[in-house]
Amino acid sequence: MDTALRNLEQPFKHRISFAFSCLCFLVVLIAVAPGFVTGFHYSFNIINIITFIFLVFLGVTFLRFKTLLDIPTPVEFKLKHIKTVAESEKAAYVCEMLNIFAQKQSIKRPFIILFDKTQSVAGIYAGVTTSQDNHIFVANKSFFMLPNHIILASIGHELGHILNKDIQFLVNITKFFIWALFGALLHASFLNVMYIQLSYLLLLIPLFVVLNTLGKYLNLYIQRQNEFLADISSVKIMGDAYGMIELLYMAHQGGACEGRKPFRVRYGLNFDTHPHYKDRIDLLRKAQSICDKHT
Repeated sequence: MDTALRNLEQPFKHRISFAFSCLCFLVVLIAVAPGFVTGFHYSFNIINIITFIFLVFLGVTFLRFKTLLDIPTPVEFKLKHIKTVAESEKAAYVCEMLNIFAQKQSIKRPFIILFDKTQSVAGIYAGVTTSQDNHIFVANKSFFMLPNHIILASIGHELGHILNKDIQFLVNITKFFIWALFGALLHASFLNVMYIQLSYLLLLIPLFVVLNTLGKYLNLYIQRQNEFLADISSVKIMGDAYGMIELLYMAHQGGACEGRKPFRVRYGLNFDTHPHYKDRIDLLRKAQSICDKHT
């Protein structure tokens, strides 16, 4: 069964690899682009050198700032907004199940955090792996009142995100673009201003806008493929897809984010973070048919 499910994952992994290759090409273009302004004529006078040193100093300072992946979430946020006995008992059951399935997948120190009690939709957010802890953020405490099989399917999906290290991958993509822009500044610091061509300089701004837009699209495209992979991981971990299918139907009927049609389509490009729920359900049914054949 594992082999068949891995084969089901391959197309999505290949798409991610292709999109990542395109992103790397964009990063190189961004870093090289300033050179076109002067026809790649450089100057190494004292002003250029001082500018270069100053930019390096800024880059080293930036490196000292911590990202989401470096900051552990305080344990006091764990189940912070649970009030009633029923909620507390169900939350304890969910945490117990989370620990059991996490241990089976060799995921250390998992816990659930209620981070926003004002959300009106009962939902669950992506699992986030930090350098020290594994978190699953729940958007509303009424999540704990959902049927057990739906809760377990959600946990499987989020554990899939953690196993696949999706958050780290997406954060690193963001870092790539930050360093590409920084590299472009370093590159520009040594350009010879005597050779600046105004027409090329004016083209540089729209070029960066286009490259940034393409970068965002590819980033979101990778996110959508990650959602498909997390759905398959949920089937691997929990053994069936029915809970996840029911959750997606429920999200669609309730108007939750994962159920909506892509709402950010511009120039024919999909800028949504999640695939359409019908596409996910079709994939889950394929995964379920694989499970049925091996049981």
